[in-house]
Amino acid sequence: MADGRTLKQIYGELVSCPFFPLLFISEAVKVAVVGGPFLELTVLAVVSTFLWAASDSVDVDISVDLSGILGK
Repeated sequence: MADGRTLKQIYGELVSCPFFPLLFISEAVKVAVVGGPFLELTVLAVVSTFLWAASDSVDVDISVDLSGILGK
């Protein structure tokens, strides 16, 4: 992890990008085209899209001092 980078910054970067919803949606479509069971991927796509959309309304404070744990 780079110096000065906190868990809150990493969480913010992951949530600001809709990577997981797009991944699950594309995998569900791919499996549906091939003819396999796509219900699990569809549920993951819906849940991850909902969590991504709701993430702007939730403010999580995960700023923790890890210097004691990491030995710095």
